[in-house]
Amino acid sequence: MGRHGSVKRAINPLRLLSFQLIDKISQILGYTYFFISPSRRKIAEYNLEKILPLLPYEKKKKVVKSSFSKPFKNILELIKIQNFSKEDIERFIKFKGLHNFNNALKKGKGVIVVSGHFGNWELPVIMPVFYPDKTFITVGKKQKPEFFNNFLFKLRKNFGFRVIESKNALLPVFKALKKKGVVGFIIDQRGKKDNSVKVEFFGEKIYCSSAPVYFSLKTGAPIVFSYVEKKNDTYWLCFSDEIVLDRNNGKDFQSLLEINTQKIHNIIKDNILKNPENWYWLHSKFKSKRRVLEECRLK
Repeated sequence: MGRHGSVKRAINPLRLLSFQLIDKISQILGYTYFFISPSRRKIAEYNLEKILPLLPYEKKKKVVKSSFSKPFKNILELIKIQNFSKEDIERFIKFKGLHNFNNALKKGKGVIVVSGHFGNWELPVIMPVFYPDKTFITVGKKQKPEFFNNFLFKLRKNFGFRVIESKNALLPVFKALKKKGVVGFIIDQRGKKDNSVKVEFFGEKIYCSSAPVYFSLKTGAPIVFSYVEKKNDTYWLCFSDEIVLDRNNGKDFQSLLEINTQKIHNIIKDNILKNPENWYWLHSKFKSKRRVLEECRLK
């Protein structure tokens, strides 16, 4: 992306698809994915039973099927809008709570944006179009297969977002925050034991990434929660008030990581309950995929 509020042009025939056709293609691909991936269906159903056990069966089925279509729709929409002007993007995406993000920027310590897999979770990559003088990086895991990972990383980079793999993130994140930049984390997936803390999530203790809290405590950078939701034909990119962290209060550093990571997950929980269909239910949040499938077979 150039530093003049326009997105880097890319030659891709998929960009010619209308949003209506993207919806239809995504539904077809999602339904196909639904029928050929019984393991993912079981994971989604397991998550729903844990989080929303009283949701009627028909509603649960609708929520699950919606999740299967999301990845296809998200990527196709991102391909299409990479050729949009700033004005085109403003017609497609509206902001809610943007003053919260701007107030965090004014503190001059950089901003950490945390999010989950809500709506089209890829859309925040448009932010460099509106803040061309800021450094934007996002931290994430390498995707499989490799060709898809490379494609996705390049697509995000076209908007001005630098993508950093989690295992190599330490120095780039510190450097970006020192330059008063913006660092994004999606942290609603199940964390690994060696680099996470345990938090309560819908009645169970699970491992979750503490990386955003770690960097905030070390640098003083404010944390803002962000999520995407769609109303009618318009996407809304929403920003919460700054998440006020407990920064000392006589507690050791590990306790601060746990307390503040719990605060973030409480916000994620509230957003799931507010609009269940907006969340992506196919990640194994509570247990490993293998353990979930074993438990389902025993029932």
